[in-house]
Amino acid sequence: MPTSQAQDTEWPSYGLDYSNQRFAQIAQINRDNVQQLTTAWSYRSGVKATFQASPIMVDKTIYLSLPFNDVVALDAVTGKQRWRYKHERIKDYPLCCGPANRGVAVAQGKVFIGTVDARLIALDAQTGKRLWDIQVAGSSSAHGESASQLGDAAAFKSAGVSGQSGVGIAMAPLVYQGKVLVGVTGVGYGLHLDADRENKPLGAVVVPGQLWQAGLYRRL
Repeated sequence: MPTSQAQDTEWPSYGLDYSNQRFAQIAQINRDNVQQLTTAWSYRSGVKATFQASPIMVDKTIYLSLPFNDVVALDAVTGKQRWRYKHERIKDYPLCCGPANRGVAVAQGKVFIGTVDARLIALDAQTGKRLWDIQVAGSSSAHGESASQLGDAAAFKSAGVSGQSGVGIAMAPLVYQGKVLVGVTGVGYGLHLDADRENKPLGAVVVPGQLWQAGLYRRL
């Protein structure tokens, strides 16, 4: 994988290189000319959901993961779509979290992505064809919770709650010495109460007999 010093025109992994400083030492754009930047092209994915991915660029191709794990390859000069991989999720897989993905990794002619249904997938960088597909965690790793666990006298008993500790992959993989490294994520155990107003910073998490909330801990 090139470092920012060796090849500053590419961005082959989430943090740019192994230092993960996310800083490209380019000289073409500076404080004197940055105000002259204009839109060269734009791309519409057709997906309305949370985007958290860092675009990856290798050999003048931008690789971008979309919510729910579709992947597109775009010509970095024109913005034209070269291919698009459509991810087919496992039916009824208990998702742990939202649809966002942090990005792909590109190495050895392949594009690697972790998925919401806990799979690690390799695509051909030239065509988008799926080369292999590994199940990192199965649906049996998920455990659901219900409001009945709180007991009849518990506070917030009538509040809207949901809870599930499914396992998925949101992080961008890292390729090192021929190996693909990736971790899993999950919300953990506990019931998540619906926020009582919009844009509330953090709702409550309830487990039998106890309540955690932002800045608050007490027994029910």
